[in-house]
Amino acid sequence: MENGIYGEWLPLTEASARLGITLDTIRKKVQKGDFQARKTPSQKGLRWEVYLVSDQPQDQSSIPLEEVEPSQATSETSQLILLLRDLTDRLDRVSNEKVQLAGQVGFLQAQLQQAQAEILLLKSPPPPAPEPQDEKNYPWWLFWKYF
Repeated sequence: MENGIYGEWLPLTEASARLGITLDTIRKKVQKGDFQARKTPSQKGLRWEVYLVSDQPQDQSSIPLEEVEPSQATSETSQLILLLRDLTDRLDRVSNEKVQLAGQVGFLQAQLQQAQAEILLLKSPPPPAPEPQDEKNYPWWLFWKYF
């Protein structure tokens, strides 16, 4: 907010509508580094937001927590701001840990399936059924001898 420059964090869809460009174009610009971007938690998981700069100040209710200076607020409010910052940092760490653990679970499930397939292959086939034994053990050509 220095030098009369203001801005706000917007979801990709709102930013694309405001700028008049497609979502793919915004994503490409984020990859190039043309826009500042961050992931924020939402009801359906993490979502990407981009920081759009504007010339007009935004109302105080929509100022991100990171931009509020504790000196601007009362002592009670500044304590709450510090607490909220700490909680958001913790939430970010927990959500990153959750993503890592989900990846580990997927890896372990794949290993389990592979081990189960190997076990099935390694199981020995059932022993063959014994062949029926004739009561008389003599060669087949001796059959005609007795007629």
